[in-house]
Amino acid sequence: MVAAPAVAGWRDLTGHWAESGIAALQAKGIVTGVDQETFLPDAPLTRAQVQRQKHRYADVLSAGEPDPR
Repeated sequence: MVAAPAVAGWRDLTGHWAESGIAALQAKGIVTGVDQETFLPDAPLTRAQVQRQKHRYADVLSAGEPDPR
């Protein structure tokens, strides 16, 4: 029996060392996957992806939500 994916259906995250951290960031809307079933946790990030994540993180903090770290 295969374990159910823990984060938004991303099958490639199950058992990954960063699964819980990615789950916390996903819950706050800071990170998104490639599609409904794929996150690609070991893929390099582009500058645009890093900037988008930084802006989403700043939005979370400015909304008064707790730091997801």
